[in-house]
This record gives sequence, structure tokens and C-alpha cells, in this order.
Amino acid sequence: MSHRDQNGNIAYFSTIARNISERKQFEAELQHQATHDVLTGLANRVLLAEQLQTEMNRSQRRNSVTAVVFLDMDNFKRVNDSLGHGIGDQLLQQVSVRLGRHIRPNDILARYGGDEFVIVASDLENADAITAILDKLNRAFEHPVHVARQDIFVSFSAGIAVYPDDGGDADTLLRNADSAMYQSKADGGRAFRFYAPAMNERQQRLLAMESELHRALVRNEFVVYYQPQAELASGQVTGAEALIRWRHPQRGLVPPDEFIPLLEETGLINEVGLWVLRRACLDMTTYTQTHGLCPRVSVNLSARQFASGELVQQVAQVLEETGFPPDRLELEITEQILISDLQASKAILGALHDMGVSVAIDDFGTGYCSLAYLKRLPLHVLKVDRTFVAGLPADHNDLAIVEAIILLAHKLDLQVVAEGVETLGQLETLRSLGCDMVQGYYLGKPAPLQALAETGALAH
Repeated sequence: MSHRDQNGNIAYFSTIARNISERKQFEAELQHQATHDVLTGLANRVLLAEQLQTEMNRSQRRNSVTAVVFLDMDNFKRVNDSLGHGIGDQLLQQVSVRLGRHIRPNDILARYGGDEFVIVASDLENADAITAILDKLNRAFEHPVHVARQDIFVSFSAGIAVYPDDGGDADTLLRNADSAMYQSKADGGRAFRFYAPAMNERQQRLLAMESELHRALVRNEFVVYYQPQAELASGQVTGAEALIRWRHPQRGLVPPDEFIPLLEETGLINEVGLWVLRRACLDMTTYTQTHGLCPRVSVNLSARQFASGELVQQVAQVLEETGFPPDRLELEITEQILISDLQASKAILGALHDMGVSVAIDDFGTGYCSLAYLKRLPLHVLKVDRTFVAGLPADHNDLAIVEAIILLAHKLDLQVVAEGVETLGQLETLRSLGCDMVQGYYLGKPAPLQALAETGALAH
């Protein structure tokens, strides 16, 4: 507003300001109350529906899977009836906190009402990935919840519906997850059910196996088998690849392709992979003391182990603990692991090289096969994948590929190990091409350590 003097000229301006921060804060509080549960502070069903629809839209764009996990606490009415509603409310608060700690950072957790909670897990590659989430939730409540000086064991009946297969909108997906939860409760509770019945059997089997994997390491059910590697020039067995096996108390030896993917999904591969590394070094130290020879041992690394940031320290610690010579240890990684972050890979491989540890590229030729990293990174061995060896000597394309790999490797001062050698013809072809080492059923199948000494030399 302008103010004029007696001559009509503008002398000054004035304005009126009002502090509305208190009103804005009040509006924000009202909005929060409208979208959040008062007792637990979690999203309520209004906000859940909005967030779920958003995640479903993202899944459609990314061609991924979104899962709704509908949880209902078992026997909650008994807690209310015996201990009172006040204790029941405290239990709900603590359950919500524990649930929040055991879901992924980007997952959505909501209280749907009463003793019902909903988890929305998005950006899943497929429905099988839900198994890891369910197993984590089960383990989260292995220990009781302490409320008012009492330990209360909590379990859930759970129903799962998956977008896009089980519903194209938020209401339908929630309704179908709720329906699956009631089926779980009707079956006795303390379990989960998928809305699509066909998925239940497979998921139940995977979840059971995953729970058993958590206990397998503690129960010493994992064992390491060794597949011999022989030098073609001398015909002598000079190394072995360490391969994990799971000796299940009921099922016997479980095939690696059944449980290793689960180890990867759950993150258990870090702990189990470290165990394999330590076991292999201990076994080879024992072998050396018994037979007077120290074979080179190859240990496979997963992508999680390589990217953990702890690999170099762990390798150094294992070598120190076991007394195994670093120059007899070889770590196997795939091409894809390397090129995901070349700078980080270079630093890790450089530290391993300085330690005296060798690094082999496993399944060479089946990944990106970029020649750039071969000259930029401190590598020692290329392993020719069995798919190229299988066609030898008849397949001229396989013959040309293997010959090119061997020539390239030798030009770069790298050794070559051929995998999957099963016939004398393959062996003689690889020898004529100048391959350094071979492994495969022709030489010996993976077997316990004591069988390694019984493996004979190759015929010349």
C-alpha cells in the first residue's frame, strides 16, 4: 500500500504480513492423520491404496513384479482377552517396528486395521523373489516380543497376490491377497498362501529349503568336493577346483543348481562363500602335509562376495589363519562381475595380485567377452567354457574359437584351462592346440578330498 505526502507524492509503502506457519503445520498434521495409523504411525489403508497403485504403474513401465503380502497376526484376540487392550496395543506397536526393520528399504508397510498389516514389495524380477522376503519375515519373529514384562511369541497367517497376474488395480490385488490370507488361516495359520494355487507348492518348497539353508552352515551340512586339474605338458594333476555340495540329512546330496541361487538371493552366499574359501585352504594344507605336494586350488567367487568391499581383507585373513601359500590359491570370477565396475575391479584385483593370489576368468567367451579388460586388469588364467569344448574335435567352429582363445591368452601371458573334457579326443585336440590345463570327467568327477590323491596322471 502506498502512502502520499501533502503534495500528493508517494512518501512510503506499507504492507501487512501474517505468519501462517502455524496454520500450515496444522494442515500438515491433519493430512498426516488422514493418511497414517494413529497407533503405529504406519500408512493406513487410504495411503496404502495410493502407494500401491503407484508401484503397480511403475511395475508396468519396468516390466517387473509387485507383490502384496497381507499379514494377519495369529491368536491376537487371546492377547487382548487375557492381557487387556492396552497390552494388545503395545504389542501392535512393537510388531510394526520389527516388521519395519525386516523389510527392504523401498518396500511399503501399512497397518490395514486391527491386527492386519500389509507389505508391498516392488521391483521384483519374478514371483520367486518373494521367497526371500517371506523367509526374512519368519526369522524376524523367531524370538518373542517383550511387552509389559512378558514374552509373547508372534506368528502370522499370510496371503500373497502378485501384479500383474492376480489383479490389475490396487483394490483387486488387496482383495485377492486378503482372500489368500484367509485360506492360510483356514489351514491352521502360521503359514502363507498365494492367491494363485499353482504357485503355493513351489513357493512352499523354496521357502522350506531356504530355512534349511540358514541352519545348514551351523549344522556342518555343507561339504567341499574337488575336481582335479592336470597339466597337459606333464600329464600330472597339479590343481583342483573347490566345489560346494550340500549333504542334506534327508535328501542326501542336493544339486548345486537347486540351492546356490537361493544362497545368492538371500545374501547367505557371502557367509557360505567365505566358509568354502577357508575350508579349501585348510583341506589343501592338510593334503600338503599328508602327500608332500601342494596343489593349486581354485575357489569360485559370487558377485556379492566380489562387491562386498571385504573380499581382500577376508582372503588375507584366511591365508594367515590357515598358513596356505598365496601363490597356490586361485579365485575364479566371471566376466560379468568384472565389467560391472572396472575401476573397482582393478583395485580389488591389484590388491589380490600384490598378495600373490591368482585370478581366473571362468566361462570365458560366454559373457561380454570384451578384450579391453584383459589388457587392463591383472589376470592370470582364462577358463574355456565347456560349451566350446563339447564339440571338439568335430565342430570346426568350436575348434576355431578354442584355438583363438588359446592364442589370445598366450599372447597376453595368460594360462588356459579347458573345462568339461570328457573324451580322449577332446583331450588330444586341446593338447595339440597348446592348451595348458584341463579338467572334466575324463580326468575325474568332483569328489571328497581323499579321492584327489587317487586321481591318476594323464596318458601321453
